[in-house]
Amino acid sequence: MEGPVRVQVREAIRLACGVLPLALGSTLHSLVWVLADGIKPMNMGMSEHMRITFKENDTTQGHTDYI
Repeated sequence: MEGPVRVQVREAIRLACGVLPLALGSTLHSLVWVLADGIKPMNMGMSEHMRITFKENDTTQGHTDYI
């Protein structure tokens, strides 16, 4: 790709990067969320933390798994 086509693709990617999170957020916000039976919002623990877990590579089998 050269010239104007590359510029158009670059602009389309920039637009998609801005619109996609907005569309996803609007979709999630419009859903009706229901808790499981017997759970009240006041009893939910909201103290979870985001963590990253890495899988150890197993090189003994001749291949590696990347996450």
